[in-house]
Amino acid sequence: MKMKCWGASGFCIFGGDGPFRRWIPGLLGMLIAAGPVFAGEVIVRLAEGVEVATRTAPSDPLLSNSPRIQQVLEKYAPSRIRPLFTRHRNRLPESLRRVQVWDIGSPEQAERAVRELADLPEVIYAEPNRAFRITQTGVTLPDDPDFGQQWYLSMIGAPQAWQITRGSAQVIVGVIDTGVDYNHEDLRGQLWINAAEDLNNNGVRDSLDFNGIDEDGNGYVDDVIGWDFTDAPRFPDGGDFLDPDNDPMDEFGSGHGTPVAGIIAAAQNNGRGISGIAPGVRVMALRAGTASGFLEEDDVAEAILYAVENGCQVVNLSFGDVAISYLLRDAIRYGIRRGVMFVAAAGNGGNATPTYPAAFEETISVSAVAEDGSLAPFSSYGSTIDLAAPGQEIYAPLIGDQYGAVNGTSFAAPVVSAVLALIRSQYPHWSAEQVKGALLAGTTEAGVFGWDIFFGHGIVNAYRSLIGGEQGFAEILYPEANGGTAADTVAIVGTAFSPNLRGYRLFYGMGETPGEYVPIAEVFGEQVVRDTLALWQTTGLPDTGYTL
Repeated sequence: MKMKCWGASGFCIFGGDGPFRRWIPGLLGMLIAAGPVFAGEVIVRLAEGVEVATRTAPSDPLLSNSPRIQQVLEKYAPSRIRPLFTRHRNRLPESLRRVQVWDIGSPEQAERAVRELADLPEVIYAEPNRAFRITQTGVTLPDDPDFGQQWYLSMIGAPQAWQITRGSAQVIVGVIDTGVDYNHEDLRGQLWINAAEDLNNNGVRDSLDFNGIDEDGNGYVDDVIGWDFTDAPRFPDGGDFLDPDNDPMDEFGSGHGTPVAGIIAAAQNNGRGISGIAPGVRVMALRAGTASGFLEEDDVAEAILYAVENGCQVVNLSFGDVAISYLLRDAIRYGIRRGVMFVAAAGNGGNATPTYPAAFEETISVSAVAEDGSLAPFSSYGSTIDLAAPGQEIYAPLIGDQYGAVNGTSFAAPVVSAVLALIRSQYPHWSAEQVKGALLAGTTEAGVFGWDIFFGHGIVNAYRSLIGGEQGFAEILYPEANGGTAADTVAIVGTAFSPNLRGYRLFYGMGETPGEYVPIAEVFGEQVVRDTLALWQTTGLPDTGYTL
């Protein structure tokens, strides 16, 4: 069968004030290596009309209305079958409402069950419940914390940006991570507070807020300052790894979610520590990672739903795995449809291997640069990178009122999340596409002119993004990166708009870094938002990879 695959690289839009070029990176080729499967659990999305009974104890029967699924159940006898997102069920789209987790026990048996389930028409997808690893390298502790330690603020134009906005408390950035040290001196007063659960209205989490009642009816009791979604019995460690609860405290070493939160929104002008890039916004603490730094994807997915339904406009994802998670993709898509922007760390592999969720088309993928503007030696890169941000020797808060330098794309991602929060604060009525357009249009060139696999569109710059006003924006949503087709006509779906739009052009080239591009279409006088941009006639093209 004829098969063509592609990476959705991009196209340019042009307006009355001259060309506006945004090359949107994509992914070429098939995933080869997958991350380790630890949990022995399988995530299953059932097709419409297919039912599998929940199972909470070995005495409960294994029941399905599908004979083929019944055979799989009896063969692998999962000790527990539980539905995901029970608190959100009535509000969710079909793609998330029919998802279950089966506890098979043995990782090897779980992988066999995945292969058998994936072949059944009654199953939309089946995948192992993998664990992500946070993307951090070493941490050092200097003796004298100081604003002057934050070299990255001048690189991204933060002091100039603060003359325009320091962020609005109405803008909430969700940090899905190992938790946040909410008692840290530089984070007190900077975190999102659930007003309905803050019974004494003092703006902090304290014992007087806990009465065992779900005041706001969101399904989470006493979630004053966020939630701990961690339910990882197969990752026992010295911390809180077993039961979800209302305490999202960071327990990872000297901290991982804590420096991420501090980079975004540490207090400013308080005589302590550092300044966050967007000190006026609020951070929502969403713990989905253990004290050992493992985040199970079902816990992450539920954290995403909580963030979306409780008002986050930006969500930071500083972790990843080389294996694709369809559950996580669907949860992110749910947020995208609600106008939420997702920022993800590209990974610390120092190579071009794609890491998810950063490699999803829906996320903003961030590589890391050093103080001299070069790509950090540990940073991953490749065709899915959107832009770069400082990520080496980033001075930030650590657990226990400490400070230190942290390294990794984990800490480049929150720089971008903070800049998005500043743009959203300044332009609250813009769409997510307009905000992302301003983010990318404001980048400073690095590497080759235009887009490249190391820096994407360039290095993030808060000031340039704020003063640029409304910018054009272009992206390709379909064909999806890492996809393929046997069709002779492919509908290219995406977005192309600009205040001064005259038209847009689409091209394709052979391979991941084409030597030349061939025109597909040139369209004048038409703005497109998540609709068909053009039809690509592929008849006669060789069976290989292409970049759009």
